[in-house]
Amino acid sequence: MDIKSTLLDLMTLFPRKVFNDELPQIVIKHQLYSVHDDKTRVDRQLRQLREQGEILMFQLGFDADAFGLVFTADYKAKVLASQEGRETRGTVARFMERVLPACTDLSFNKDQMLKEFLFTDAEI
Repeated sequence: MDIKSTLLDLMTLFPRKVFNDELPQIVIKHQLYSVHDDKTRVDRQLRQLREQGEILMFQLGFDADAFGLVFTADYKAKVLASQEGRETRGTVARFMERVLPACTDLSFNKDQMLKEFLFTDAEI
């Protein structure tokens, strides 16, 4: 079974109703390790999915080894839905269009947002 299929299966376990269906379905990276014995294969396929823009990975809290995984399309849909009717929707949409596809890092810094992606201080 490939990693993408496992992600889809594990996402069905996410308790959406607990969060009023406002969050995208999230899988913890370690869940994949419990299903697949080959951690290198998991990491390699996750890197490919990230580079292809299919998934996003983010650090959970302050634990350096705890990572959440979401499908990019689900993340974008939930974020944009949360911005409906807000004046920040345009900035958020621009972030989704420009920054997410261009950066596979886990974080963004202010300098990068200002110089590379041309956001203003007020938008950040």
